[in-house]
Amino acid sequence: MFTESRWQKINAYARERVSGNDSYHDIEHTLRTADTAIRLAVAERADRGICWAAAMLHDICKKEQGDHAAEGAKLAKRFLIDIGVDEQTAERVRDAIHFHNKDFDSTAPIERQVLWDSDKLYIETPEGFRKRMLPYWIMRKGRKAGIETAVEEYYFYKARFHTKTAIKEAGKCEKEMEQVIAGLKAEV
Repeated sequence: MFTESRWQKINAYARERVSGNDSYHDIEHTLRTADTAIRLAVAERADRGICWAAAMLHDICKKEQGDHAAEGAKLAKRFLIDIGVDEQTAERVRDAIHFHNKDFDSTAPIERQVLWDSDKLYIETPEGFRKRMLPYWIMRKGRKAGIETAVEEYYFYKARFHTKTAIKEAGKCEKEMEQVIAGLKAEV
């Protein structure tokens, strides 16, 4: 499955592929998502290797036009097979990446749920919201519309976590996030 050599190849490939992404989907985001994926995988009894590989590769096509998740999923699967990962494992990684920005129900594979949650959990914290979500939308839409969109997205993602662990972790920040949002709403 995942040997030390394969881990290193995945790490190097992910770093190379995300190097041209915007600052909100860069290697820092990738590594944070991968660390979170390992933590959630352990808590949720998911396959740690699949969760880590999917997290490392989930934004490899972010800078491309179109559905970056669908394109990245295909590219990741080809890459994994090329470095010797078996077809079944590569397919499970592909599945998680493909759905990391799409809706799905609670019967989905746990690795898909872990990646989705890992990708969003940081932006549900006051620090992540202020450093990533809010500036991203302000950059794209301007101050007023950006704040409104960031607040909408906060509630959108909060309602869609899949794993018990992510739901619990996001809940720990709820009071502080409500204060942050109240301040932003007062501003606009």
